[in-house]
Amino acid sequence: MSSKSQLAILAALLGTALWSLLKETYLAVAAEAAIEQFAHAIGVERGTVIAATVPYIAALAIMYVLATVAFNIGVRDRTKRPVAMVDARKAFYAVLEDKKWLKKNTETDPEKRQHLRFDYLKVRLANQIHNALAQGELVAWGEMNLSHGTGPLAPIPADKWHEIVIDFSNPPDQFRNMAIKRSGGHMAYVDIKLSSIEFAKLFHVNRKKLS
Repeated sequence: MSSKSQLAILAALLGTALWSLLKETYLAVAAEAAIEQFAHAIGVERGTVIAATVPYIAALAIMYVLATVAFNIGVRDRTKRPVAMVDARKAFYAVLEDKKWLKKNTETDPEKRQHLRFDYLKVRLANQIHNALAQGELVAWGEMNLSHGTGPLAPIPADKWHEIVIDFSNPPDQFRNMAIKRSGGHMAYVDIKLSSIEFAKLFHVNRKKLS
């Protein structure tokens, strides 16, 4: 369930039940005592003052609780976000060396094999990674290429992967990795990072190989 849905349900429940719970607390007793003293001081009946102030007190209490809940949900969502921990090319070559992935993706039919390019496994893996990125199953970060230098490391939106691809042509120890535009081949992002948690889960790779 999303955070917004949780917040809406909590608002509905709190709106109907909070005041009945507050009436039994020390805070409610203290508030009623203060109201009674105030009513006596201004010469107004206690019931009239309570009737006028209770809706505002209840509303403030509900607002406070909802703000606290919303803040805690936000903190939880931020801490649940995956962390960019692995170089994209390092993850790519870790899968290429994985026996399970190779067994599943190596073409054994000689007839089909002769129609494939020599580096078909790299192409196949690159397509699998880009499909996961475009579908939002794998999160990536990178530094956007600007007219003067690059921007800060930041998440790359999933829909961007319809326009760009990671260049896996060089080994991970050569140069900074980059994502290039499908049209024209110009650099779009550099220093691409992937979530090792999501990557390991998608490609069934031991996370130790990604560290």
